[in-house]
Amino acid sequence: MRKLLLLLLMAAAQTAFAQDQTTIKKDFEAIVLKTSQNKIDEVLDMTYPRLFELMPKAQMSAMATGMMTGMGMKTIYEEAPLNLKMSKIEKVGAAQICLAAYDQRMRMEFTQPAMMEMMLKTPIAGKTVDKVDDKTIRIKGRDYLLAIKDAHTKNTWKYLRYDDDSATLNEKVLAKEIIAKANQLKTTF
Repeated sequence: MRKLLLLLLMAAAQTAFAQDQTTIKKDFEAIVLKTSQNKIDEVLDMTYPRLFELMPKAQMSAMATGMMTGMGMKTIYEEAPLNLKMSKIEKVGAAQICLAAYDQRMRMEFTQPAMMEMMLKTPIAGKTVDKVDDKTIRIKGRDYLLAIKDAHTKNTWKYLRYDDDSATLNEKVLAKEIIAKANQLKTTF
């Protein structure tokens, strides 16, 4: 009887993990699509809530929108295969995490050539930056998203950029154990 109960519990846990993997994959794809469509508020609704302790959601929305279409430039995400790769869901203390890597391409169109030249000279970790024409550059590379389910998310999946340029911010909102595990997962891609 105990063996049967244990077997049923293991099967139920495996089914739950499979459903979580499916949910995370759909959410990752939705975040990338919504970002490319400049639906910033919808992306922020899926964002790890501790981030809003550092900057209110409305302020983050305004800043992100400004970065997409302001300051003398326009950002356009190009359609390209995502080549999405996901880790297994890992338990870290009371939290669960899953890291995903995907390919991203974007163009930035500038109204001021000096601004474009400055961007061409600024190294972006893990990305290639190429000049397309006198007003446009293309940025290509691998990006990372971290799915987190914990007490802060009320046990639902929420997401956080996990690129190198997000490391300082992530250290302020994530437990050290989660960072250590996510960094370990990042080496597997």
